[in-house]
Amino acid sequence: MKARLKMLKRIRLARERIRDAAAAELAMADAERRRLDDRKEDAEDMRLEIVNESDNRLKIAAHIAEIEILGIEMGSADQGIHQAEQALSKAAKKSEEAANVLRGCERQLRLSERLVMEARKEVGKAADKDEQALVDDITASRWSKSE
Repeated sequence: MKARLKMLKRIRLARERIRDAAAAELAMADAERRRLDDRKEDAEDMRLEIVNESDNRLKIAAHIAEIEILGIEMGSADQGIHQAEQALSKAAKKSEEAANVLRGCERQLRLSERLVMEARKEVGKAADKDEQALVDDITASRWSKSE
């Protein structure tokens, strides 16, 4: 019985380590998602800045090349936003997957903790039963001596 309890404790410790690793993975995925969200906001700010400057740049444009450069800059900013959105979407999926893995690990850990508690109760009951049998034997030997 005690061997089973030791085995269950080792399983619980292993599941704790797995859960901790999953939690670390989730933390890293969330940090990456926040970093990419900031990158997307920066790209949107850059595009907004180009749009705000475009009125002045169009007024002073002397050649068609300057207007084309403005169009290229707008296209580049749009492409930057699109790439940032794609990267953010992938990071959000990865973060959600890491959260799902963590939830699974937590369920497994709770199960192993419950099994350890049940095994402890069984060991305690067995010890109580053994102790009661010992007390009964001592009491029976006293009764047999007094007769």
